[in-house]
Amino acid sequence: MEPFFFGAGGALYGAYHQPPADAPGPETALLICQGIGYEYMRAYRACWQLAETAAARNAHVLRFDYGCTGESHGRQHEASWARWIANTGEAIAWLRDTTALSHVRIVGVRVGALIAAAASAQTRERRRLLFWDPVVDGE
Repeated sequence: MEPFFFGAGGALYGAYHQPPADAPGPETALLICQGIGYEYMRAYRACWQLAETAAARNAHVLRFDYGCTGESHGRQHEASWARWIANTGEAIAWLRDTTALSHVRIVGVRVGALIAAAASAQTRERRRLLFWDPVVDGE
């Protein structure tokens, strides 16, 4: 895993899991949109293990912290839904530019599933999305 900062002004924290040179299977790109707050902390290990397992099967995997969360730049009161959707678009662009793969698959965990769906709906591209225990009701 390689930790780094990316996006506008290097404001977003990312963790890139690169597949080994001899990894079996087709080369793919996978973005993991994690949850927020307590759910992020509770699922951190599972997301890390998912990233490691996918990388071992020839996937270029990016986990990242949305703006104003985790290690990314910004204060909590500056966070917004629109910002997180834009951050997801930046993460997709980073994966495409880094891997030269045109299709990015996305796993969304809890509220990360809603963010991934909203970000994907803003483009005309077809994406493969997997929602892991998505939040379906704000109450």
